[in-house]
Amino acid sequence: LDAPIDFLVPPDRYDALVASGIPHNIVVENLQAVVDAERIRLSGPQPRGASWFDDYKNLAAVEAYMAELAALRPDLVTEINLGNSLEGRPIRGLRISNDAVDLGRCKPAILLNSVQHAREWITAMTNMYVADQLVREYDSDAFLRYLVDNAEFFIIPVVNPDGYAYTWTTQRFWRKNRRPNGGTSFGVDLNRNWGYQWGVTVPGSAGGNASPDSDVYWGTSPFSEPETQRMRDFVLANPQIKAHNDIHSYGQLILWSWGWSPYPIQHQAEWNQIGTQMASLISAVHGRSFIAGPIYSRIYPVSGSSVDWLYGTLGVLSMTYELRGGGFAPPAAEIILSAEET
Repeated sequence: LDAPIDFLVPPDRYDALVASGIPHNIVVENLQAVVDAERIRLSGPQPRGASWFDDYKNLAAVEAYMAELAALRPDLVTEINLGNSLEGRPIRGLRISNDAVDLGRCKPAILLNSVQHAREWITAMTNMYVADQLVREYDSDAFLRYLVDNAEFFIIPVVNPDGYAYTWTTQRFWRKNRRPNGGTSFGVDLNRNWGYQWGVTVPGSAGGNASPDSDVYWGTSPFSEPETQRMRDFVLANPQIKAHNDIHSYGQLILWSWGWSPYPIQHQAEWNQIGTQMASLISAVHGRSFIAGPIYSRIYPVSGSSVDWLYGTLGVLSMTYELRGGGFAPPAAEIILSAEET
C-alpha cells in the first residue's frame, strides 16, 4: 500500500529518527498523554449522555446495551452466547431478524464481528451502532425494515473479551488474547489463528509469526484458542450465513481475500465492483476516502485470518473493514462519524 505508515517512537529515540533523515510528520506529540486522559475520562461509571455512542464503553456496558436492545424489541432481537473465552468470559452477541415475516427463520444471514484485536475499541462501538439502528429504526425506516424482514443479522461486538478487558485496566494498546505462552509472554493474535492457510508464509513475506512474543503470533495450531473455536463453531452451526464483515481499525480500507496469497480469488471482479460501490457510499456520508482491494496487496500478508477461512472454506462472501484513520485511540467524537459511514 503506497501510503504513510504510523510508528510509535519512544522519546529517547526521536533524535535518532531525525538523524536518520527519514521523512516524517509527528501525528501525536505525546501518545501516553492521550491514553492517560482517556483513562481518567472513562475511569468512573460508564457515561450515558445524549447518546450511548457519545463515548467508548467497557465490556460490561456493551453487554448491558445488548440486553437493553433485546428487551426493547423481543420480537426482533435475541441475545446469543457463543461460549466462553480463555479466561471464562462469555462471548455474547445479538441475533436480529423478524421471524414473523414469510420466510420465518429460512433466510440468508449476515455476520458482523469486531474486536478480534483488543485495542480496536471503535469497532465495537461501530458494530453496536448497526444493531442499534436495525432495532430502533425498524418502524420508521423502510429500508432497515426490509433488511430485518428478509435477513438474519448476527452481531458479535467483542470476540476477544479477555483482551478487551485488559486494554481497559492495564495496557491500552494490547492486541492479542491473554493466552499464557510461558514466562512473561502472553497472547495469540486471533486473526492469525483461523484454520485456512494457518501459519503459511510465501516467498519474501510472512502472514504471521511463530514467536509467542510477536503481536502477530499465530498460536500453536489452527484454532488453538477458545475464542476462534467459538466463532468457528457458531459459523458452522449456522450455514445460512452468506456474508461476513470482520470489522477492524484503522486505515480506511475495504478488504477481501486473499490475505495469505497475492493471487486473485475466483470472485475478484465481483469484489472489485462491490468494493468500489462501498467506497462511494462511505464517501457520500462524511467525505472520507476508503481504498478497496485484497488484504495481501492493500495492507499486508495475513495467514490464518477469519476472512480467508470463511471464504476459502465455506464460500461465504467475507470481508473486513479497517475503519477511519487516526490511531487506535481516536477522539470520542469520531465514534458516531465512523458508525454512520460504516
